[in-house]
Amino acid sequence: GNPSLSWGLPDYSYAHRGGMITHAEVRAVVLSKLRLAEKGVVWDVGAGSGSVAVECARLAPMSHVYAIDGDPGSASRISQNARRHGVTVTVIEEMAPAALERLPRPTSVFVGGGGTGLLEYVMDHVPSGARVVATYAGLGRAATAAERLANMVSVQIAAGKRLPGGDWRLAAQNPVFLCWGDT
Repeated sequence: GNPSLSWGLPDYSYAHRGGMITHAEVRAVVLSKLRLAEKGVVWDVGAGSGSVAVECARLAPMSHVYAIDGDPGSASRISQNARRHGVTVTVIEEMAPAALERLPRPTSVFVGGGGTGLLEYVMDHVPSGARVVATYAGLGRAATAAERLANMVSVQIAAGKRLPGGDWRLAAQNPVFLCWGDT
């Protein structure tokens, strides 16, 4: 089948550091909001495992996808995950926002957490018409981001887990606040 027709791939299909990954269901919503261009430029800022960058490259193989992360371990995992999924992602092992200065202007940007200062930088330096999506664990930062981006949803996942008697229970994960809008 066509690999570009699936997204929100399972977390286990990525090398990541102890839960430091945008979880599959949240990632699926992020990808739906990124409004990927067929031949665009994507920035995944603070990319961590690179799961979002990898899936952007799978869905829009003619786009140029940049994964920016200053941590050497993360940069290595991003490269490993891109190879594992057979896609091309340009890994920039440098801290944002300094790393962003030299990159081509994006059509889509994902900011995977961190402070709102990074989002402010992106909103002020990226050309108009780019789609920006940001995720936050904390409501305060998300509310600040929503003021700038104009849209916010809370994504709350409860995963089914088997009980000893064979029944199922739901194990709730902490909510993730997802903000999006255009520059």
